[in-house]
Amino acid sequence: MEYAALINAGDTLAPDACIRFALEAASSHADMIYCDEVVPRDNGAWVRHKPGWDITRLRQAAYIGDWVWYRTEAYKNIGGFNSAFAGVEEYDLQLRLAEVEARVVRLPETLFTRAAHSRRDNIPSTIFGARAIDAITEHLGRSGISALVQPRRHFGLFQHLRETADPGTSIIMLCDGADVAMLDRWLTELLSGSPLTGPIILAGSEMPSETVQYLAEVVAREAVLEGKVLAIPPLPGLTSAEALRKAVALCKTEMVAMIEARSITAMPNWQTALRARLADTRAAVAGARTLVPLVKETGRFSVQGPIILGADTRLGAGHLADDPGPGGWLAVDQEASAISPPALMARRAALSACQFNNLTGDALWIDLCAQIRSSGKKIIWVPDVSFIVQGNSIKPDYDGNFRNGSLAAQALPWEDAYHHPALSLRGDLLVPEQRLGLVRAAPADPRSLLLSGVAEAGMALLNAARAMRAAGTIEANWVGDHLLAAEIGRRAPSPWVRINPVSDAPAHSVPYNAVFTAAPSAIAKPAIEAAQFIFATSPALVNKVRRLISPSTAVGLWRPALSKPVWRELHMANGLNTMPRILWIDEGIAPVWWQEIINQTQSTLSWIIVQRESITYAGAIATLPAPADEQGWARELAALAPHIFVRPTDTDADADHYKALLAAASGCHLLIDERFDMPESLHVIRLPNRIAAWQRAIQAAVSNLQQTLEYGARTREAALALPAIEAEIPGWLTTPAAQTVIRAAE
Repeated sequence: MEYAALINAGDTLAPDACIRFALEAASSHADMIYCDEVVPRDNGAWVRHKPGWDITRLRQAAYIGDWVWYRTEAYKNIGGFNSAFAGVEEYDLQLRLAEVEARVVRLPETLFTRAAHSRRDNIPSTIFGARAIDAITEHLGRSGISALVQPRRHFGLFQHLRETADPGTSIIMLCDGADVAMLDRWLTELLSGSPLTGPIILAGSEMPSETVQYLAEVVAREAVLEGKVLAIPPLPGLTSAEALRKAVALCKTEMVAMIEARSITAMPNWQTALRARLADTRAAVAGARTLVPLVKETGRFSVQGPIILGADTRLGAGHLADDPGPGGWLAVDQEASAISPPALMARRAALSACQFNNLTGDALWIDLCAQIRSSGKKIIWVPDVSFIVQGNSIKPDYDGNFRNGSLAAQALPWEDAYHHPALSLRGDLLVPEQRLGLVRAAPADPRSLLLSGVAEAGMALLNAARAMRAAGTIEANWVGDHLLAAEIGRRAPSPWVRINPVSDAPAHSVPYNAVFTAAPSAIAKPAIEAAQFIFATSPALVNKVRRLISPSTAVGLWRPALSKPVWRELHMANGLNTMPRILWIDEGIAPVWWQEIINQTQSTLSWIIVQRESITYAGAIATLPAPADEQGWARELAALAPHIFVRPTDTDADADHYKALLAAASGCHLLIDERFDMPESLHVIRLPNRIAAWQRAIQAAVSNLQQTLEYGARTREAALALPAIEAEIPGWLTTPAAQTVIRAAE
């Protein structure tokens, strides 16, 4: 037996839980595997999205939960379960696995459901808590960390109290945006408190003129200040990163504290508390929790926690200071990809080894933390230490500018190792991502399509993706535009296809293909030129796209196709009346005389109009909204059983033939403007843009209905004889790895 797991009586597994764990075990040979779970509660079950493997968090929270697979060899090597810790035997085992640097994998999938009041034994919670404290204490002792372990306010969470001697600490005060009163307040507090073991260094670049003068005076009076207070000369052109680099260079102590002058500390012994976290020799930086005052509620604060790569805010935004977050996420020390001031404590050696690239805000701190982490050190966020700042001092890097920094920052994956890939990157980062198209499939699929853009305009592509997904060819999702680079990056599409892109993609985002189902305007030129492969859905659109870009850039032609399984067994209804039924899809391109045609024929024809939003039609006309997918079109057209399909246009004949294919597959006789692109095999009646020609053609179709029905049957047969979407992978699914050259359409 290679793996073993425990499950409580009454708990249930997803149908594919065992196979998902087995596949992961076979590919990773992990020593321990865990997953998300569904947890019952009074107001409805909730999905407990679990953090990734984090030893710092594990020492303060038994967050792994149940249904964990252990590799039996690893289990035996560390001595298996310890009966002295009955009730917390798995927690103790996990702590010991952490000590031997076991390979641990989190499956970010909900594969396990906990039953209400599920229990493994009858050990009371008081004994559980005491034994968990003993297990943590012994683990810390074996790890060379002496600490007093105590329970937190919330059950299953713990804190460590330890004293760490000050080996010497320099304090860098970041003065950007601060006024002189703020500097004076901090200097008074620091100089009148516990004896300093290093200098206070003032540094900044974007400061009020009075603050600039203040720093200049500190520089001039360095001798008088006896080296207790130093300042980086506020020279013109000095950047925040360079000011920080110079300040670090002045530090000679083992530890460096950084504080924002604009902040207010919520606890006097913040240095001691942060320094205690560096008792773990692998920890290089420990940062405090940021609290932002609520505008309309005095004395209440919103949390701004660790930096999440590419998010538009910090972890904890939207949660109040006393809110532990789901599963206690915000209530315990935890490793992070990046943190920043208003307050942190760092090892000088770790900071001195960094490049201070010309970045600002969170981008700078992501870059610095990436460099520190690349050396094998940890970044720790500490919720027990709080500093208060105004919200405008926080500068999230949702544009991904950290990728302009060091090689370590450039190499960062978009999926933040300390976040959860199913949680949001906007607003409250602890709620599930609502746009499911941005959640990567699990397990990941080698061909994972992400379509973005206006769904109605991309109907043919979306239906093609649905058909290929149903056939098992690809994994596919759709999402609207206005995306963050990190949302696309962690979704990791292969490929990403943008439908009718107008604006540039987010900076640093993954490459994309562009498909045009409508003629682009000149403002779309940069978005077109940035695409790795370009397609249009009709010859006319191909030509219009080509006019905007270099002649050497290829534009491929992709004609939409139907999903044959949807239409093959379609059974047409007889209809609700005896008059011939005529179908028109209002695309907003009809000639000015088209309403006259409708008015003239309502006594001899039953009109069915697929309407545009907010448009009304006079007379006895049946209307329906455009169905959401090809199956919906098939159901509606089978029920309505139209005999004739008309597609006139005024001046815009760029559109592809997809809507006509839908009508053809339902057995319609086709009357189409002669300028549209149409397969010759469909027996189309092509008409000029003249009212008389359309009047004659419609009258002929009505007067000889038997012939019209025969034409419709032949048209349906011809439509189903065309290559189906399942027959060939569309060119817009191309990636550079699969194809390096796209031939332009003839």
